[in-house]
Amino acid sequence: QKAPNYFLQKMEMGGMTLSQQLFDGEKAVVVSQMGRQEFTEGAEFDAMKSQAVMNLEINYKDLGIEKELLGIETIDGKPAYKIEVTYPGDTQAFDYYCTDTALKIKTENPQGETVYSDYREVEGILVAHRVEMEAGPQMLEMRLDKIEINTGLDDSVFVIE
Repeated sequence: QKAPNYFLQKMEMGGMTLSQQLFDGEKAVVVSQMGRQEFTEGAEFDAMKSQAVMNLEINYKDLGIEKELLGIETIDGKPAYKIEVTYPGDTQAFDYYCTDTALKIKTENPQGETVYSDYREVEGILVAHRVEMEAGPQMLEMRLDKIEINTGLDDSVFVIE
């Protein structure tokens, strides 16, 4: 990910690329075993555009994203603020933030749920090093081994041939 709005996510297994998602500031591209799709508008485009924004939560107002505090719920035995988030196009999600730490611990959206844990400091920023997310009928666990911040990443990284 690179500011202002570049995003690339690759899923690999056994050295083989299973899927890629790219947002280059103008278009969203999804490449999978089912083929290649490009979007310049619509729900998929809007979702990837939001995903490409660094520090999305602090930019909600500028992006036309609305939020509402719905109350406190218990998530895995911990009290958490439940926030309803409404994106342009009326897509909704629910984010849960631990009342003790203010860290995001869970997101529920139309694609499923994502759980964030094992926060560690990286150059003064707390980053979840464990993310569990639903992918169809499966639960994927991702562990962050390394994160680099402000490394001068070249824009050419955000191109899918």
